Amino acid sequence: MQVIAAHALRELQGRIEQHLPLGLSADEARAFMQAGAKLEADAVGPEREASRYTQIVVNVGEHEYEDETESSPPRIEDEKKKLLN
Repeated sequence: MQVIAAHALRELQGRIEQHLPLGLSADEARAFMQAGAKLEADAVGPEREASRYTQIVVNVGEHEYEDETESSPPRIEDEKKKLLN
């Protein structure tokens, strides 16, 4: 069943990349939203503190992850400065 679901998700992703309609019913779209929210809640946990964050790293291809030791995520202002320099 998981292989079938993975295939269906790849097919949907391909349609998204081609800007084609997905053909999902309202119930199917709602199920995707609920599943995504549940995955996020499971990853973060029910007792997440406001001052803490969860870092999720997705490796694509050969890119290596560089571990950061900061205790908080980068500030938007700092990231803007990096881009402008």
